[in-house]
Amino acid sequence: VYRDPYVGRDIEKSKPLPLVDEQRVAYEHIVSSFKESEHKIHLLHGGTGSGKTEVYLQTIQEVLLKGMEAIVLVPEISLTPQ
Repeated sequence: VYRDPYVGRDIEKSKPLPLVDEQRVAYEHIVSSFKESEHKIHLLHGGTGSGKTEVYLQTIQEVLLKGMEAIVLVPEISLTPQ
């Protein structure tokens, strides 16, 4: 039996955070590559709390707005020691 955990809940939609200069450069570089229909690999490198998540969330939002698809791969914490 599937139960939707959000049924009956009023969830407010959040707004994207403003990107700092370094994040904006990374975001624009990534977005420009898919606007030109180029298939490139991008690596976001930064320490904890540096804003990588916000960059990829806003990039994914842009992809979806263009009618394309996106997938996010999240590593399993139990695989970290390997």
